[in-house]
Amino acid sequence: MKIISFGYTAAPLLAGRKTITRREWKDEYALKFHPGEIVQAYDKQARFGGKKIGEIRISWIIKQSPLLMPDSDYEEEGFAWLDENPEFIPKKFILKDGTKDMKKYFRMWEMFGEPCWAIKFEPVKLLPFESFFTSRNSSLTEVTF
Repeated sequence: MKIISFGYTAAPLLAGRKTITRREWKDEYALKFHPGEIVQAYDKQARFGGKKIGEIRISWIIKQSPLLMPDSDYEEEGFAWLDENPEFIPKKFILKDGTKDMKKYFRMWEMFGEPCWAIKFEPVKLLPFESFFTSRNSSLTEVTF
């Protein structure tokens, strides 16, 4: 079964607030994924010790310019949840001025991002949020299975 890793957005995925992801994949790799296919969701890439956190079903996959992202993708990418739970915002998403503002990050991505593969999905089976994350503070730890 194929794998998609959610390293930076595992928290909103497990909270039930992520239903689309964008990837800078090579076309030949992206075209191996198909609507209706069930793939494994990992917390990070398997080669870096990632663990399975669930399964998702692909609804559709298209190559798209970020300029075409609808405003609703702010929520569907899990960014609204991250704004509501800033302790889960990964360092990669913190702006150069130190701002933790995912709406601003989304707008900058929309304006300056490169075309990438958008994968819309629905969860099939996910670990409960509380079973994966044991605390909700800056010293966040993960439960080991």
